Amino acid sequence: MNARTQTFELSLESSQVEETVMCIFHSILFHRTAGKFNYKDEKSYMVGTVGMVDEDCNQLDFTYVRCDADDLDRQLQENVKHFKNELCSSGCGQISLEFFERRRKGWFFTMESIPWEIWSLRIRLITVATASEKEILVEKIKDSLTEIILFIAETMNKPDFVPKVSKQAELGNIYDISFKAVQPYLYKISCQTGDASNFSVGDTVKRFFREFSAT
Repeated sequence: MNARTQTFELSLESSQVEETVMCIFHSILFHRTAGKFNYKDEKSYMVGTVGMVDEDCNQLDFTYVRCDADDLDRQLQENVKHFKNELCSSGCGQISLEFFERRRKGWFFTMESIPWEIWSLRIRLITVATASEKEILVEKIKDSLTEIILFIAETMNKPDFVPKVSKQAELGNIYDISFKAVQPYLYKISCQTGDASNFSVGDTVKRFFREFSAT
């Protein structure tokens, strides 16, 4: 099975990186997170609710919705801060949010991770010279974030493949059950920095958003 892949290209000032990445990744995770599963028996269960929080961006004057799960937020922040620090040293980079499931493989039934959806952000750092140029850049970023979030919602509403769980014993192969109140699909965050020509997520990119600049 080939993983569905989406890639967005962005040009940002360094001070805008964390909020931009958090906004997009939280928007994706909001649609890829379930409440806790409460099993009555091996195959019968009820799913709890996922609370939501309005998150305000300081640098961008933009508000988005994320899951009401501080432990999930902290984990994401740690990864994004690490990426931002690496990005500031290289000037360009890519950070990816990859959803996967665990499956048994081979005669010895070892587990392997199979990606089924990958979202990537290719980011180039820029510097604007004046306050008016920065204001123009911020407005373009806000427009692009609105477009991206709408695209995410449209994509999530399509009848595409997502892993299904039928037995309690299989839950940890599909969802991350380590969080207190929510269960996102299993995911990992990876990043690369340096020459953008070397970036790859293993599949053909289906859609690129326009790169924006201050001019």
